[in-house]
Amino acid sequence: MTLIAGLRCSDGIVVAADTEHTFGSIRFQDHKLLMHPSIRTASCHPSELKESPFRVVAAGAGSSDYIRMTTDDIRVQVGETPADLNVMTTAVRSAVEHTHERIFRHWSPSDPSRPSLALVVGLRHGTELKLLRTSDIAVSEVETAAFDGSGAPIAHYLAAGLYRPRHTSTVGLNVAVQVFRAVKESGIYVGGNTELCILGQGKVFHVPGGDASYLWGLQAKLHRAIRVI
Repeated sequence: MTLIAGLRCSDGIVVAADTEHTFGSIRFQDHKLLMHPSIRTASCHPSELKESPFRVVAAGAGSSDYIRMTTDDIRVQVGETPADLNVMTTAVRSAVEHTHERIFRHWSPSDPSRPSLALVVGLRHGTELKLLRTSDIAVSEVETAAFDGSGAPIAHYLAAGLYRPRHTSTVGLNVAVQVFRAVKESGIYVGGNTELCILGQGKVFHVPGGDASYLWGLQAKLHRAIRVI
């Protein structure tokens, strides 16, 4: 099981995923983030860069092999096409449709053994950014925040009291860290590390102006939300 997330912020997009994979009673750790075109790493530190080098960052929930197949397809299509957000969005739709046409059509939608696939995809072209969410064959643009996976209901509830689109990606990243930590403690098969990446020009270790005061109160707000839930 898993938890993936995408947060739109004032200066970028935060994409996150846990690393725990579950097969029956077996659990193991592996990446759930695809970062393209750079070599995949567990995290991105834009504080050391003028801007994020990544054009596509995708987090996947569902059947591991099909997540990798679909994200590889996205990587290949984006790599072969001119850099344009509309073309990149079409590449995501095409890859998702291709997976369903080749694989998922062999199962009835009501079949409990049918594989599942959900993605949160951040796209960048220059200073333009877009956040997409896929659910089954549907691909839609996200204007605020998106969560998917077994931990999504709790994450939605916690984030509702913490996250605001007007916040910087620094704050968004810290919100994601705290939400993931709380969901992992709930014991619903979300675990391992939390992989994070900022797509855009946000900085990991720089908190401007009034954002600092918000972060100081973040832990207290999260504790209150956990007590309620």
